[in-house]
Amino acid sequence: MSYDRFKEHLSEMHRKAISILKLLNEEEQYRLKNFLNKCYPSQEHYWAVKKLFCHAMYIPMFLIIGRRHFKKLVYIDTHAGPGLAKIGRGDNEIILGSPLISIFWPSVIAQRVRRFSGIIDGFDELYLIEKDQSIEKLLRNIINAAVGHNVDKIIPCLGDCNTKLPKIISELSAESNGNRIDRILVYLFADPYGKLESQLKYNVLKSLTEELTVDVMMTVMSVNIARGLSKLKGLDRERSMEIIFGENVIETLNLKDGARTISPNHVIQAYKRMMGSIGYKKVKFIPVEFAKGTIYHVMLATKGKGKWIDNYVDYIRNKSPQDYDMLKALFLQAIGKQSSIEQY
Repeated sequence: MSYDRFKEHLSEMHRKAISILKLLNEEEQYRLKNFLNKCYPSQEHYWAVKKLFCHAMYIPMFLIIGRRHFKKLVYIDTHAGPGLAKIGRGDNEIILGSPLISIFWPSVIAQRVRRFSGIIDGFDELYLIEKDQSIEKLLRNIINAAVGHNVDKIIPCLGDCNTKLPKIISELSAESNGNRIDRILVYLFADPYGKLESQLKYNVLKSLTEELTVDVMMTVMSVNIARGLSKLKGLDRERSMEIIFGENVIETLNLKDGARTISPNHVIQAYKRMMGSIGYKKVKFIPVEFAKGTIYHVMLATKGKGKWIDNYVDYIRNKSPQDYDMLKALFLQAIGKQSSIEQY
């Protein structure tokens, strides 16, 4: 199986990230590297490549199909970060993070693939939510340094996503006002940490999807979420699960016994049930491996019709490796750190 296109895309994400890094002044570079080293000290995070690849490959399909049926296409990033992601141990083992992929990737694909030439302008608006003030400021500085035009359509938002999203929902809903001609399509990318308090709340997601047409891609840290829930007992566990997954999740998953350990599979089933309860008939999970097990799943949910979503999932499965060691080796090849898989 050939992964040449996968490596080509990773190489471009890396090249663009390095070029953006060079646009920053010394103080900004220092702050960014300090943040990345603090978040990713000495560990390797090559598994992050998979979710960012999934994200990048979804954007062209979303834009080209969305343009046919909607007047306005909006991107919302619930946990934006600084815009660049550190993947390996080295300072320069970085690639574009989700916000910058959403800004730059449409033009990359439009210039390389003729049938996607119509998406060159990308999203009409981008909301980038980040709760940490210093990281949000860093993201703003990176955007100002790297984006030459249309910067006004990029809206960094300081605050917790569960607080900021209702306001964004209200503004977009008022703009659409139920008019089919002014319909808005939203692509929501949620990449929360594994901590329970970082998760997107059920009632916020439900409100968003009731008011607007929304495609959802979410990183489900099933192992970490299961571990966090398993530490809770009784009503504390029940409340936490209902905040994240909605009501009656305990009964649905047959978890009335408060002493029972929550498994990663319980988490996946809870998300599948939750998305179904708010009207999503197509919910796909792509497992991402680390060492000998699954570290997280990429969840994709859409209310769109047709087989394109199945074709997208097949593309991801066929064009990117599932094995972690292969993922790592291909990334190192893509950025020129090794010449072959055998060298790894």
